[in-house]
Amino acid sequence: MAAEDLDSVRRLFEEGWSRGDWSRGIEMFADDVKVTVFDPDGDEIELHGLAELQEWLRGFLREWREVREEYDELLDLGDRILSRGRQIASGRTSGAPAVMPIYFLFVFRDGRVVEFSTTRHADVADRRAGINAR
Repeated sequence: MAAEDLDSVRRLFEEGWSRGDWSRGIEMFADDVKVTVFDPDGDEIELHGLAELQEWLRGFLREWREVREEYDELLDLGDRILSRGRQIASGRTSGAPAVMPIYFLFVFRDGRVVEFSTTRHADVADRRAGINAR
């Protein structure tokens, strides 16, 4: 099952998020997905369910002219997939470019994402993924 989950995440990035297409992959997420994202100050926000994730994402995307997520590495950790990469965006009003490291953790159960988190900190991502600090 992990190989299928890894392929799903790879397609999500390659066919959607890396192209700025945020309509891709929604079917991967369970209706009751547990989500942790962060606000512009870096403070964590917990969301409960797919509807809250979609609402948050719409608000986030309104702030940007373009947002893309690219991965450098996808780690297959059994029921978890950790992506390490970067977020590339340009401000809606200013047009100013922004590039930062970004880490996504997808936790799968029965082929669906039941937990999803994002952070800009490698140590936080590794801890959430169950990877010992290096």
